[in-house]
Parts: sequence; C-alpha cells; structure tokens
Amino acid sequence: MMPRVTINEMNWRPSPLLDSSQPSMKKNSRRRFLGQVAVGAVGNCLLAANSDAACTRSDAKPDRARCEGMLVGSLIGDAMGGPLEFASDDIRRPYAINARQWADERRLTTADAESMRRDWTLMSYQTVRPDAAPYGPWLNNSPAGTLTDDSRHKIILIRAMRSATGAVTALNIATEMIRFQPKIDELPNALTRSMIDEGFAEYRFAAHWLIGERDPSLARPLERLWAGVDNCSGQMMMTPLAACFAGKPVEAYHACFELDCFDAPIARDITSAIVAGLAAVLGNDADALPVDARWRLLEETMRDVDPFRIADVPFVGRPLHQWMSLAQSIVDRADGSPRVAYRLLETDGKPVYYWDAHFTWLVAIVLLKIADYDPAVAMALAIDFGHDTDSYAQLIGAMIGAVCGRDVFPESLRTTVESELAIQYGERTDEWLDVLDRQAEYFVHRQRK
Repeated sequence: MMPRVTINEMNWRPSPLLDSSQPSMKKNSRRRFLGQVAVGAVGNCLLAANSDAACTRSDAKPDRARCEGMLVGSLIGDAMGGPLEFASDDIRRPYAINARQWADERRLTTADAESMRRDWTLMSYQTVRPDAAPYGPWLNNSPAGTLTDDSRHKIILIRAMRSATGAVTALNIATEMIRFQPKIDELPNALTRSMIDEGFAEYRFAAHWLIGERDPSLARPLERLWAGVDNCSGQMMMTPLAACFAGKPVEAYHACFELDCFDAPIARDITSAIVAGLAAVLGNDADALPVDARWRLLEETMRDVDPFRIADVPFVGRPLHQWMSLAQSIVDRADGSPRVAYRLLETDGKPVYYWDAHFTWLVAIVLLKIADYDPAVAMALAIDFGHDTDSYAQLIGAMIGAVCGRDVFPESLRTTVESELAIQYGERTDEWLDVLDRQAEYFVHRQRK
C-alpha cells in the first residue's frame, strides 16, 4: 500500500511504500495528512479566491513554471495515451503494467512504482496504431510525441485567443474550429484534409450554427452535437484558460462556462470546475503551500466553486458532488488495489461512453488518488486502465503540471512533445504562455468596463 508521499516540486521523491504486512494505509493516509497539514492555509486560499477582492485584483500572475507544466503535462498525457487509445487488451498488454491480471489483494509496491518511473517514456504509433485516424494521429506511422484531438482542441483555443482583438469569445473559438488546419501557413495534403473533414465534422456543424448560419448542410444546432451526450470535449479544450485567471477560480469558472460552447450543460459544469481548480493552484496564494496542500486546494475548489448554485437545484443537486463522493468511495473500497479500482470505475462509474464527461473526470481523480499523486504512477495507471487513455492521461497531466510544475516531467518527454507540436502544428508552448498572459489582461480590462 502507498503511504503519504512527500512531494518536492523540482524533484519527485516518494517515500517508501508499505507492503501488505504493514498497517492499513487508512491509518497514515494522505487524506488524513491533508486534513491536518496546512488546512488553515488552504482555507484562507479558498476564502480569498472566492472573495470579491480576488475577483477584481489584476496582480495575480500565474506561476509560470506551473502554468507551463499544466500545458506540457497535458500534451505528454495525450501523447502517452494516444497510441493505446481504445486498444484491445492484447495490443495494450506488452506496454502496460497489467494490473487487471493481479489479485484483488495486490497493492502497488515500491518496485512497481520504481518500474513505472523508469519506464515513463513515449511510444511511437508505428507498431500499435500505424494508420492515421480522425480523432487520433493524423499521420501514418506517427512518431513518439504525436498528439491527438485532445491537444488539437487546445490549439484551437489558443489560436482563437491569438486572433481575438480583445478577450476571446465563443465566436472566436467557433471561427477557429471552422478554419482549423495543422499549420496556418501550409495547406494540408489529401490525407490530412480527410482527417480534418471527418474528425471535426460534428464540431463544425455546431460552430457554423454558433456564428449564425442556418443552412442545414453546414449548420446544425449546438444541442445536436454528440446527440446531447455529456462528453469530454470541454476537458480537451479549456484547461489552458486557467492561466488567464490565476488565483481567481470564480472568474475562471464564469469564463469557462461562457466559452465552453461544445459541451452539454452538466459537462460544462464539470469542465468549468476543473478550470476553476487549476486557476486556484496557479495563483500567488498557492505559492506558499506545500505541494500536498495544493492538491487539496485543487480538489476543494472544484467542489466548492459553484456560482450558479447548481447544488441548490431541488431533488437533483449538483452531479459533480455526487461524482466526487463516488471517487472517494472507490478509492476507499479499492484500498490501494488498482484492479479493484478499475472494476469499481467501470461498474459504479456507470459510463455510457468511456468519453463521458463525468467518467473522464472520475478516472483522472481516482487514479491520481490510487497512485498517491505520484505523476509517473498516475500516468501509467491511466494507460493500464485502457479505454479513452489519451483523454484520461491529458487531464491527469494538466493537473499534475499545474500543481507540481514543468520539471516534474522528465526533460526527454517535454522535449519530444514540444518538438512534435512544432513540427506538426507550428506551435510552441512558450508562445502559448505569452498568448495567455495577454488574454489575462484583456479579461481584466473587460471586467473593469
């Protein structure tokens, strides 16, 4: 079993893991630790973040290393999960820890965790997924570091911000969705054109509708997108927005809810809560907190920021609160066993589709907790769990990066995804940071008007 981990922002060094003969994790758990350590500081951060003063101050610059970590962590997670997205067990088995084959009683050990850290690499698509796919890689035999739709949606958001004359709007995002091509100054070849046309077809129907077109051959109502299913589209796109609202989670929630034009209502609340949580840990107030307490701040902010009082809806309440309770219940019942956690996710998590909004979020939170917030272990579990591996891992990566900073990810992984981002899309995360900084100022000016 995995006891509390002491996290160092620049150099991850987990404490030794317990074996099955030692006392239960519940007697020395991270949950109890986080309940005792820095609780006053976390509470003060939440109070400040939700105050009117926090929503109006303009000096809350994001921690650049953690902001970059949020961006690059998401790219790394996408590139890790992309080759094995929806792969069969037979295909995934040589590249995973195969915890589904473990006994229910088996817990993660020190040796398991060390192995996952050693094996924290990016694989090419050539062996397991050689063909281009509309929602996956857009190249045949794609190299390691190649990104999927989980990152392309973020590129659309960044380009919408870049082209906007002020604070980005949903119309800017819809316009970029319609005209997207990998490189702005380079026409796509026939293969890529076919990938764009199929991979973005449904989103473009909705985007054309959003900008006011009503020709049914081009435009169809937003409510039609994915037949109204609460899916993870917003989670793929919106996480960079958190950097525009460092330390101001309520504003982050409002902005995300306004801009998240491709999500159904409950998915929009989940996405906006995620962005609010990321904004909280990127702010100045979080700098003084130990990394353990930042995790607590992230989770408590997702739960507590509810500006539209969805929790007060009679008979129904806020579904996110129900999923948060379920996440903790799964972690408690799994008691450190990945196999049990996987089974409970698939049964109690009630996915209709493995890319459901609530399920994508649920998988990320449960696996982070089972991994005791060890980045390499959490990422490995996301790949091992299977299904929509890139969507799960990109969300885990964004959270890890926002809490711990870019240097928690091995330089080789960062360099590889940055290289492919530049080669295939002509984009750089250092320039993204500049775009996000400018947008932060635009949002401040808009609020003052």
